[in-house]
Amino acid sequence: MKKSAKILLLVALFFILFPELRAQLKPYEEIGEMIKQNITSIQNPTYKLPSGNLNLGTYLTSAISVGDAVSKPLAYLASSPANNYYVNYSLRPAVFERGKSFNLVLTSNKIASTAAVHAYVFADWDRDGVFEVDLGKHSIPDRNIEVAGVSLNVSIPEDAKLGKSRIRIYFTTYNTPSMQPDANLRSGTLYDFVVFVSEKTEQTKLLLNVSSNNIDFGNAVILTESATADGRYDAGTSVEIEAICGPKSVFVGWSNGTKIVSTSQNYKFTLTEHTHLIALFNAPTVTLEEPQPSTADNPIWYQIKNAQTDSRIDRFIAYTETIPEGYTTALRIEKPADLSDKFLWRLEPTEDDMVKLVNKGSSKQIYSATGDLNTSISVADEGSSFFVTPSGHSNGSYSIKWNNQNDRLLNGGLAFNIVLYNAGIGTGSGWYFYRVPIYTSTPTTIENSNIKFSYSQNTLRVQGLENGAKIDIYNILGHKVLSSKANTDEVSLQTELKGVHIVIVSDKNGYKAVKKILF
Repeated sequence: MKKSAKILLLVALFFILFPELRAQLKPYEEIGEMIKQNITSIQNPTYKLPSGNLNLGTYLTSAISVGDAVSKPLAYLASSPANNYYVNYSLRPAVFERGKSFNLVLTSNKIASTAAVHAYVFADWDRDGVFEVDLGKHSIPDRNIEVAGVSLNVSIPEDAKLGKSRIRIYFTTYNTPSMQPDANLRSGTLYDFVVFVSEKTEQTKLLLNVSSNNIDFGNAVILTESATADGRYDAGTSVEIEAICGPKSVFVGWSNGTKIVSTSQNYKFTLTEHTHLIALFNAPTVTLEEPQPSTADNPIWYQIKNAQTDSRIDRFIAYTETIPEGYTTALRIEKPADLSDKFLWRLEPTEDDMVKLVNKGSSKQIYSATGDLNTSISVADEGSSFFVTPSGHSNGSYSIKWNNQNDRLLNGGLAFNIVLYNAGIGTGSGWYFYRVPIYTSTPTTIENSNIKFSYSQNTLRVQGLENGAKIDIYNILGHKVLSSKANTDEVSLQTELKGVHIVIVSDKNGYKAVKKILF
């Protein structure tokens, strides 16, 4: 007998010979133990795997479950296509209670310019390896304000068999009135989601989960702590959730899978039903434009890029009070640029048709008292006036002239400082203005953080902390699972957490250092 078969036989004999131990677990708790211990039942069904071909252009960005039947939610999230036409998702198996229903919400990267895409959905509630329940064909709408999704109601029969099963989704551009659950896949992705069916309970509390559409761009957390370990709340509870936006992204809004429900990064609402919200983050789209003056009440923000093509290529004007490593001045040309405030500038109009260059993060203005050439300049509360005009060079750049003097042009120095230079009109020492779209979000992550994270032997070490810094650990569904406060510059936390978690360190000003860690 093979070793694997012997192990399965021993597992079965254990439960047969010691029924009193099994009786101590309710059916849904027994399933939870199976998930925790990764025990494979000898009675688990087997499924036919159809052949298929992958379509990289369109894929599921999320598959989430919300509703009364949900004991442990399905929370599949993806920000890029799969590497294979077949995806078997069992990392966080869902647990559903029989005799109840839930909504299965599917979202996609579908946009108007791509071919129509359809989801054909099936379930196996009698656990015989055959998808006897056809949950229908669902056409995915074009993405509307970053959302392209459908919600379908799924009812689990009262007589559904307890244990491990699957939901299968054909996600494809192939359009047919119906699909067989074992048909070969044409142009798409075949998803098998491992789920467990448990006994019905009298659970009355509401489940709240949040997630990010791309944890490389930002994270989502629940600020209102739950009284239960699985993140449930009493109906009518006032809750607050937060979208933590990174410096290289913008926050678009909170989505329930089919529409945007709020564009507030900190969203407060009353919980009246089971809820799963997705924080939508995007990479920004900046556009090269002719610079325009603007006021503080109606600002136009630009990234201002140096036109030099030597070591100063692709460098942008930046300002922070603290001089980062590798630079010698607070006002500098830096790369790579992102959406953080240090890179954003607007042109405040003056009465003499000139402008002042105002930094978003500090409200400081670029300033030179005397107009000395080849000397580092900085910022002040009341800055110098500059005249911005086309440079006349074929590269299409703009000259920024101090007090409208042709021999006092703003330039990036070889030391990556900012200087005034007598380059001459028509040379390449100009600037490009990239307009940044206005979003309601603000990056809240700590820039140039010296905080270091390490994890080994069930111990998380966080170094480089300020006294009083707060360390919070969240799971990928936004629930806080551990919290601590720093009294020294280093903290060690003992934990037996498993899987991907988000560690957030908050300083006294509310800014955050965020780290994704696989425990």
